[in-house]
Amino acid sequence: MGKTDKILIEVTPEEEELIAAIRNYCKTYPDGYPELLLYAQRLFDIMVDMPKNDLLSTDKNLASWKY
Repeated sequence: MGKTDKILIEVTPEEEELIAAIRNYCKTYPDGYPELLLYAQRLFDIMVDMPKNDLLSTDKNLASWKY
């Protein structure tokens, strides 16, 4: 694996959670598959839902599918 550069950017809590979910999926592959992949995909789908649907992104609804 080659050298990787690090950058600093500001992210929202939702973006931070998506990045963590993707990293966790990659660390645990293939053992974490498909649950962690589905979790990351669900986070992504909620983030790109346009127009923003507040019903999907409430803490109460998110808790029902978190692992």
